[in-house]
Amino acid sequence: MDRPVASNPHRQPRGRTVLCKCKTYCTVLNPATGLYEGEGNRISRSQRDRHTRSDRSHPESTSSANLLPMLNDSSQHLDVSSLIMRSSLELENLLSSPVIRIDQLLRFKHDPRTNGAFVFPSDNDLMLVNQGLYALADEHVNRAYLHAERELVRLISSAMVLDSDNLDVAEHLHRLWVELRNLTLLKEAEWTSQRSEGTGRPVINTSNVHVPYR
Repeated sequence: MDRPVASNPHRQPRGRTVLCKCKTYCTVLNPATGLYEGEGNRISRSQRDRHTRSDRSHPESTSSANLLPMLNDSSQHLDVSSLIMRSSLELENLLSSPVIRIDQLLRFKHDPRTNGAFVFPSDNDLMLVNQGLYALADEHVNRAYLHAERELVRLISSAMVLDSDNLDVAEHLHRLWVELRNLTLLKEAEWTSQRSEGTGRPVINTSNVHVPYR
C-alpha cells in the first residue's frame, strides 16, 4: 500500500497564489522595444496588491518609456533638445532623493555570505532591472533603490533611440550611464559589507568615483 505523500507546510498552495505581471518587480523592460516582457511571477494576493500599488505610485515608469519617440511616424518632428531637457530634469529630481539609509542594509534575494564576491555587471546586465544574483528582495527597505534603478534604465532606454551622433545626446547618455554605474557601486558596497564577518562597512576609495546617492 502506497504511503500518502506528506505535504510541505512551508509551500504556498497554488490556489492561493496569483500570476503577477507588474512592471515594478515581475517583468523586465526591453530597451529595444520600450516594452515590459516576461512570464511574471506567482505570488500571494497581498503581494500582488502591493506590486499593483507600486506601479500606480510611479506611473511614469509603467509606460513604455514615455520619452521614446514614435520612430515610425515620419511626420513627427523630434525636438531633441526638449527631450534631453526633460530627461535631465527627471534625473536631477531622482538624484535629489536618497536611496539607501545608513542605518539599514539592503536586503538581497540571495545571501551574500554564500554567493561569492560581487562581480560588476556588464552594461547589458545593468539594463535588466533587479535581475540575477544580486537582485533585491521585495521589501520596503529596497523600494527607493529599486525605483532609482528602474528610472535610470528607463531614461537610458529613451536616450539610446536618439541620434548618437548628436553631441548633446552623447553627453547626456554618458551621464546617465555614469549614474547607473554609481548606483550599482552602492549595491556592490552593500553586498561586500554583508559578506564580511565584522559589523562595520568596508572602506571604499571614492577619490575617482562620484557617488551622489548617499
